[in-house]
This record gives sequence, C-alpha cells and structure tokens, in this order.
Amino acid sequence: MPKYPLHLVTIVHPEVFTRAAGLGDPRTLPSRKRSRSTIQQRASQLAIERGFSGARRHQAGGVFTIDYGKGVRGVREKCLHGVTLQSCSYEPRLVHIYDAPRPLHRWKLEFREHWGSEEGRLELPAIDSLKSAIAESDLKINALWLNPAFIDSPSRHDPEANLVLGPFPGEEQKRFVELRILADGENLWIEWKE
Repeated sequence: MPKYPLHLVTIVHPEVFTRAAGLGDPRTLPSRKRSRSTIQQRASQLAIERGFSGARRHQAGGVFTIDYGKGVRGVREKCLHGVTLQSCSYEPRLVHIYDAPRPLHRWKLEFREHWGSEEGRLELPAIDSLKSAIAESDLKINALWLNPAFIDSPSRHDPEANLVLGPFPGEEQKRFVELRILADGENLWIEWKE
C-alpha cells in the first residue's frame, strides 16, 4: 500500500456538512477569505524559486490551472466512509475563494496542520459537530494528489498528499476504496490499496 504524509484534506460543498451539523449556511460562519489569483501567483513564484515545473490542466467550464504534482489513479470517483477522517487531527476551517471563476467551488472546508493565523477559526463545539456530520456520511473522492512540499512546508517530506472530497451523490453506486489516515506522533499519513 502506498503511504505518504498527509498535508491537506479539502471537502467541497461544505454546506452539506454545516447544515447536517446544525450550523446553517457556511456564509454565516467564520471563514478565511482567499484570492485564487493570489494563491496561483504565490505558487508560481515559489515553483520558480525552487525549480519545480508545472503542467497546465483543464478544469470544468474552460478554466485552467497549473499543477505541480500528479494525481493518483484508481481512487478518483471512489467512495470512503466519513469515519475515516476521525483520525485526521488537523483543524478544519471554512475557506472562501471569493474570485474563483464559475463553475469552480468558492467555498471549501479544509483540514490543515498549520494555518498561520487565527483567521476563520471555528469554535470547538462547531468543529465537533462538523466532524460528527462528516463521520456519519459517505464521501466521494474527487482527487488524491501527490504534490511537492513547497508552498506551506518547504522542509517536510516530499511528496505530500492532498485529498479532495465531496458529498456522495445518492444516485450513484458506491465503490469503496481501502484508504486509511494514520497518526504517527504529530504527523499524519495516508495510505491506500492500489
């Protein structure tokens, strides 16, 4: 089973989980405001400084992005039980990418080890409610990326895994993947069966 350090878990359509947790619309909750263009400029600058090359990838609606990592095949569109994320000790926060072009997601729930500031910090009862709502759900894997560790943590392991999830549409047949999140001291690891 491949095993990599887990850097980031992103859940799109966070409103499904904020509502299930009794917290209401994510727009009414504390969040981090971010600019997609600023994020992309910073990633591009750091990639140049550290010698990484990126590949242009087409996204929905004619939007392009530059990827510096590679997607893991065989897990996309599969399902995992939300209880899998109970091992993820990273703090969740809502992130609003206010200038994301449609149809990209403007709201996300992200689990990160280090946030760098207090912006968007949720109260502990809200975090517990969100984690419970997620644990009771099945989630669809939108992507699993192995990225160079150069944006938030230049001295860490390389590569690091980013897991992108979303709510599982009820009409699709669920095909589960064997995927685990493991805690090793302060570090989190992700492993899956190919």
